[in-house]
Amino acid sequence: GGSYSSPNKIIDFYGDRTGNLVTVASVAASAGTSPTGEEVTKVNDGSPDTKYLNTTGPNSGLTFTLTAAAVMDSMLLVTRTNDDIWQWDPKTWQVFGSNTNATWSDSNWVPLGSGNTNLADARGSVSVVTFSNSTAYKFYKVVFPTTKGTNNGQAYVHISEVDLFRAPQVKLGGMPDLRTLGSEGWTRRMWFDLTTNDNATLATLQTASL
Repeated sequence: GGSYSSPNKIIDFYGDRTGNLVTVASVAASAGTSPTGEEVTKVNDGSPDTKYLNTTGPNSGLTFTLTAAAVMDSMLLVTRTNDDIWQWDPKTWQVFGSNTNATWSDSNWVPLGSGNTNLADARGSVSVVTFSNSTAYKFYKVVFPTTKGTNNGQAYVHISEVDLFRAPQVKLGGMPDLRTLGSEGWTRRMWFDLTTNDNATLATLQTASL
């Protein structure tokens, strides 16, 4: 894990072997409630200044539905930069995959991995965890079995960004080697603090290369 002090945004896109874009079609929360402005959709809004909070706390989480099945074997976790409640950060994680639109407790979910989040207590902390998976799934479930503790007697769970990706493709900080774009069929890129030239390159890639 690590931290960054003033990132602008996280930008991501996926491409399958036929050149079609694979994106997150929807994200849904597990049972529980979230305050206004801290709904589950905040986990992939690209901003470390927002967060998803679930009052259920331990064993809550979220599900991703992709527009098409894709292989994921890594997960990026980011804590929000502008709060001081580190106790509600997830301490452990589990990831499951499915090609059936399963309910939260459905037995069709295939366990893919679990472990410690390794998130530092500092705000805006970043951690990347990996799990073994070579199967393309359309649905992914992320569970946070435990948190770091309680705050004012409450054991909620909160997280700013949750992003699944395929490890060989990830680039943290700066632009990737664009010569490899699409060479393995499935593509994943993440950029922080994009410059004007970077944005222009990204726009060209999205319209021409995929």
